[in-house]
Amino acid sequence: MQARWDEWTRDLLDNNTERVRTFINYWTEKMRNFWGVRTGVEANQVIEILETFKRQAHSARINYHGLV
Repeated sequence: MQARWDEWTRDLLDNNTERVRTFINYWTEKMRNFWGVRTGVEANQVIEILETFKRQAHSARINYHGLV
């Protein structure tokens, strides 16, 4: 029984991580399209932040070591 609970928990956490990645990728792309046509310091800062979000989302993991 415990093994099934552990598997379910890992699957849930992995699924949630993937949903967060999808959310971030979708919205950073929309924001990039919006800010990409703008110029200036503020636009450059926003684009840099968006790229950081995408990069971090790509490598995001939930460490469930010790949880299951």
